[in-house]
Amino acid sequence: MTESERFAIEQACARLVTAFHVHIDAFEHDAVLALFAEDATWIHPMAGKLQGHNEFKAYLDSKSTQPTAMHITTNILIDVIDENHAKGRAYYSFYYDGEGRNPAPITGPMAVGQYRDEFVRTGKTGWRFFFRQPTNVFMGESFDNVIVRKSDERARS
Repeated sequence: MTESERFAIEQACARLVTAFHVHIDAFEHDAVLALFAEDATWIHPMAGKLQGHNEFKAYLDSKSTQPTAMHITTNILIDVIDENHAKGRAYYSFYYDGEGRNPAPITGPMAVGQYRDEFVRTGKTGWRFFFRQPTNVFMGESFDNVIVRKSDERARS
């Protein structure tokens, strides 16, 4: 593998990391799904282990689109394993306002942590997440109330 090929793989995988948070914060769920291989695993701190697009979609469709949320991703480090596999780590800071105010008041991040990622080159769609697991290293006191479900919205009205 040449240096330019390795660099292209690193860039493609780093773009997935960035695109994930841009799309998840905008509630662009189809775009989020498109970042994952069909048989990928996503271990979510609130939803648990999700396997494959059907489980990802069910989880994403259950989430409220009312809150204001923003993930800031930094320290993206991609290690190329071979032409079809890579691993990565990235730090995140997660800001959240369950009331959906815009602009939302800021009191600091709700969580700060690190992603552990595995990437695979797919035949049809190029590089995709094969495994994604965030680990919260720091959490705000009200983190347990972060995920608002659509069913919770209906109960409030």
